[in-house]
Amino acid sequence: MRDEIATAVFFVTRLVKKHDKLSKQQVENFAEKLMTILFKTYRSHWHSECPSKGQAFRCIRINNHQNKDPILQRACAESNVDFSHLGLPKEMTIWIDPFEVCCRYGEKNHPFTVASFKGRWEEWEVSRQVLDAVENLKQPFQTWFQIPPKKNIVDGRLGHLRNAYHMLHKNPKGHKPGAVCQMDRYHWVNTSR
Repeated sequence: MRDEIATAVFFVTRLVKKHDKLSKQQVENFAEKLMTILFKTYRSHWHSECPSKGQAFRCIRINNHQNKDPILQRACAESNVDFSHLGLPKEMTIWIDPFEVCCRYGEKNHPFTVASFKGRWEEWEVSRQVLDAVENLKQPFQTWFQIPPKKNIVDGRLGHLRNAYHMLHKNPKGHKPGAVCQMDRYHWVNTSR
C-alpha cells in the first residue's frame, strides 16, 4: 500500500510542479497532507488478494460532473493551498490499486499505467525510485548533488566509474553476447562466474 500511495502522490505532485503556481514549500506540504489522507482513507479498503475490490473507492477523479475530488480538496484545505493553483487536468482519473497505479486523461481516452509492482521484490525498482523521490522531496536540497563522483582504478590508472564501464565493454572477456544477465536489487549479477 505504501508504494502505490507514494507513486500516486509523486505523480500528482509532478503534475502540480509542471503548472508552476505553488512554491516548493506549498507543494511539499500538499504532498505530505495528501499522503497522510490517502493512508487513512485507503487503509480499510485495501485488498491485496483481490485488487479490483474497492477500486472505485480508491479512485481520484476530476471531471465535468465533479470538478474537485474530495480527497484532493481536503489535502488542499489542510495544507492551505488553493485547489485552482494545482493546475490539474479538467478530466483526470487515477486508480490506486494493490500492485498498480493507473491514470486516464479525459473520459474517452484509454488508461495508462503509471507504475506496476507485480512480480518479485527484486523487480520493484520503480517503487524504490518513487519512494526515494518522495522522501527527497521533503528535504530542502538533494544531497546527492554534493557528493563528488567516485573514483576507481582501471588498468592501473585512476579514473571515474564511466571508464570502468568503457573498459568492461571494450574487453572481449568482460562481455559475452548471448549471456543472460540477472539483476539483484542493486547490481547486475553474472551467474557464469
